[in-house]
Amino acid sequence: MEMKRDQKKINIMLGCVALMIVTSLPLLTDFLVVGTKLYQQLSRVEALVEGIRQFGITMWAKPEWIDPAGLSFAHQYGDTFLYVAVALRMLGFSVQAAFRGMLLLVNVFTVLVAYYSFQRIWKDTYTGLLGAAVYCTAIYRCALLYGETELGEVLAILFIPLVIVGVYELLLGSMEEEKIPGWVLLTLGLTGVLHAQMFAFVVVCITLVIALFIAVKKWKEKAFLASLGKTAVSFMVWNVAYLYTAFYYVKSGQFVLNPFAGQRIQEKGLQVAQLFMGFYQAGPSHDFGTQGISEAAPIGLGITMLAGVIAFLYLLLIYSDKVEKQEKKKGLVLLIVGAVFMCGSLLCFPWDAIARTVPALAGIITSMQAPWHLLLVPTLLFSMLICLTYQVVKRNWAEYSRYYGLGMFVLTLLCSGYLIANLLYGMDFVRCYSLEDVVSYGAATGAVIAGYAGTTWYLLQVVSLAGFIGTLVMVLRKARKKEEIA
Repeated sequence: MEMKRDQKKINIMLGCVALMIVTSLPLLTDFLVVGTKLYQQLSRVEALVEGIRQFGITMWAKPEWIDPAGLSFAHQYGDTFLYVAVALRMLGFSVQAAFRGMLLLVNVFTVLVAYYSFQRIWKDTYTGLLGAAVYCTAIYRCALLYGETELGEVLAILFIPLVIVGVYELLLGSMEEEKIPGWVLLTLGLTGVLHAQMFAFVVVCITLVIALFIAVKKWKEKAFLASLGKTAVSFMVWNVAYLYTAFYYVKSGQFVLNPFAGQRIQEKGLQVAQLFMGFYQAGPSHDFGTQGISEAAPIGLGITMLAGVIAFLYLLLIYSDKVEKQEKKKGLVLLIVGAVFMCGSLLCFPWDAIARTVPALAGIITSMQAPWHLLLVPTLLFSMLICLTYQVVKRNWAEYSRYYGLGMFVLTLLCSGYLIANLLYGMDFVRCYSLEDVVSYGAATGAVIAGYAGTTWYLLQVVSLAGFIGTLVMVLRKARKKEEIA
């Protein structure tokens, strides 16, 4: 038994390492793949480095640095996690080495967080590994990371599994059972997404509201309300300084949601065929309505997600008696909510017509920039659906479950590995060693500093830090007491 247990741990460890390596292949080079926003992201890092050198820690916002779409990097794309690359730059690493180092850490922690989250939800290590594989190597995430260099959304993807764990345990009423309470993970996840990207935070909050609306009966339970209250209070305390800077930024009058309220986004919607292709090709085009999928950016969900949806529907229709009532309910919620967001990403969804018909929504709709950003939700929900089907197969047909799980694992690595290799071979590359290399490629440094820390900001930072440390101490004390009782 001990040998089998050790073998299981080794399998999980090797699986996680394989995921880290596959998702990080373009970073194990001496160059950077030129994604759509690569120079923009490098400029953000360099702006922070120059700003700190000039102003020290008194710098906290850059309200005047707004790109043509009207998005400030100070808050809509948070700078918090960029300080990893900033620290490496200030230690003497080159621009590309610092940026690659940060992305490597993002990949490592995405795999670890996804594995922890999925195995905690499904109470099974192999299910956790399968979920992490499908989620971390998802076509959408790989395209964002290397094809788009959409750092904000990639960072949000890192933290979203923690939100799902928190919501899952909140709805089940098991927020206090684990050593790390579910409401702490929910707060941590929401905080991470907020600091990563405002759009992803809004999408996550909308999905959270939908989940709470579906579980409206839970609102009568005191434990549910208590956990929800703890989450709300801790989130506000942890982020009071960040929210203050955002409020100050809006109040200053320099905030611009989107100066192109009449911008059409319909043509950036996906063709149906792009959703579930097996092997995606690198391409620069995002106008899918005018150019079809000729030279299209490799954006979609991938054939693995389609296989998971089909597997669930097959079990539901053919082996309905083998699927428990709660599994059917969970699976249908995951499928329906994921399908709704998926449909919203398509070219045929009438976003432009809605914007014209309801002018009040025009600014919000066009601030999305492209409907395909909604694939963030089905990428996560369909990953969970694959985990659910694996659990059903494992319970009813244990001897075949390993083939199903291994098959999904290999399929997702094969498809994502093909895309990553294609991006390496098909996209331009660049070697950036200094600030001058970034500027020489036409990327402005954006080192205009227009926000400075005052007494209020310092006090609120102390409150945020004290709240976070206080929560950590409380969790550690409760965990120690549970160990002593056990």
